[in-house]
Order: sequence, then C-alpha cells, then structure tokens
Amino acid sequence: MTRKVPCEEVMTPIITDEGLCYSFNIYDVRDIYSDTNTMQYLEEGRRQIDWTPDEGYRKHTNIEDMYPRRAFLSGLQNSFTATFYTDKRDLNYGCRDFSLQGIRVSLDTATKIPRPSQIFFSVGLDKLTTAAVTPRLTQTSTKIKHYSPEKRNCFFNTEKKLRFFRYYSQLNCNFECWTNYTKAQCGCVNFYMPKDNETRVCSLGKRFCLEDARLSYTQDILRERLKSAGSVKYGNKTTECNCLPLCSDLTYSAELSTSDWDFANSDDANIDEDREDFSNSRITKYQHGFS
Repeated sequence: MTRKVPCEEVMTPIITDEGLCYSFNIYDVRDIYSDTNTMQYLEEGRRQIDWTPDEGYRKHTNIEDMYPRRAFLSGLQNSFTATFYTDKRDLNYGCRDFSLQGIRVSLDTATKIPRPSQIFFSVGLDKLTTAAVTPRLTQTSTKIKHYSPEKRNCFFNTEKKLRFFRYYSQLNCNFECWTNYTKAQCGCVNFYMPKDNETRVCSLGKRFCLEDARLSYTQDILRERLKSAGSVKYGNKTTECNCLPLCSDLTYSAELSTSDWDFANSDDANIDEDREDFSNSRITKYQHGFS
C-alpha cells in the first residue's frame, strides 16, 4: 500500500501554542472551534467529516474519500511515513529551547487542538524515528449516569458544553480555561487562543503578562484541585473550569525507536538543492494494537 504524496495534500496548517504547525488527519478547525470563536483560520476550504467521537465512521462511506483517514490493518506495512527537510540556514540556536533541534510530534484524536509545547515526542535532525502507536479506549457504563459528574469523576460527551469548542474533552476544556484566565489577567489573549469579537490579541508589550499568566495559572490550577474546587481565581475574578476527563475517551501511546539517517546515501532523497545544506528527519507511525 505504498503511495507517495506531497505533504501539502495531506497536511493541514494549524496555529498552536508553538506557532504554525501541520497536522495529519485532524478535523477542519471550523469543526473543532464553535462559531463563537472569531480567530482567523489558515485554510478556506472545509472537509466533509465521516467520523464522530460518539458514532465512529459513517456507513457506506467511500474508502478513498473517507476522512479522517483510517488504518484498516496494523503493522509497519500499513504505516504513515513523513519525511522533512530542514535548511540548515533556518536553524536558530537562539530559540527558546535551543537544545531541541528537530520536530515535535503530538498524537491525539481529530477533535482536539494539539498542544505541542506540553505534549509531544521529538524527532531529531538526521534521524529516523519509528512510532508503534497503541490506541487506548476508555469506556464507562451509562448505568452510572445518574450519579453526579463530580461523584463519578468524569463527563459523558453531551454533559458539559464549552464556549469555544464544539466537542468537550479535558484538553479542550483546560485550553479554554487557560484562555479565560489569560484574558482576566492581561485583558487580552495570546495569538493562538480562541476569542470572541470583544477580545483582542495581546501585543508584544504584553509578553511578560502572558508569561506570568502561564506560570500562575499552573499554580492556581493545582491549588484549586487540592481544594476540590471547580474554579480558578485571579484577584477578584473567578474562571470556571471543572475540567473532568471524559467517561469514554480514545487516547494514544507510542513506543519509539530512533536511529541515524545516512541521508547522503539515501535513494529516495528527491530535492533540487545541495543535500549538504539540509538536515533531514523521518517519522514512521503505525498501529501496534488496541487496548
């Protein structure tokens, strides 16, 4: 089933907390964020969605046109492989995390906005990285639905609505809570955060406030969780959170292996520029099983 395609045909540009990233198999951001969100999107088109967290894939869907794309078999022969070329002139060792030169990779379901500053594994320059991915499905019987979410310590899919997201998840909830907290502290939000028409994006002059908000939010979240409260306070303002996990959720874990890539002797290097001017990374991802 080997087929080579240009990355722009299968990768979607998306703004994250690490800036511009590219995602494979993610929902269109318009189907992740709600209509309340007024941030500008990078793509004009909108894909037809054939899968939902509650119902899975639609029946009678053409396999070739199915989106998100699905793996029909496990194992390396049915893997997804991406090759990245990095111009050495673009490497900046003065960046925030100068020790990490390469690519950050996040794994999650199609309905969640990636957080590569928080949850990721790295693919180094001139390295071959293979990820054996194991999906983990958590299911909870609806027989306990009559208990309160606080007592069962989880939400069913339709129980909690978020303002900026169409689908509830603990990750999306925490992101929205952090956004509200940042607005309460700085009067604006970071460029990658959702916002409404009455909220502005912070200018460069607010960078220290944004960093202080990030640090204090983490501390306040921990403090309120220890108190078993569902809100986070900043000054005289309270930001409602209560970001419990989903009662039924799909997550992924990856077992990684890495080796050096002798790109100079690679048969499939197909770029016009001098190879010596490039560092190169390759990641192969395949489904290992299901648990």
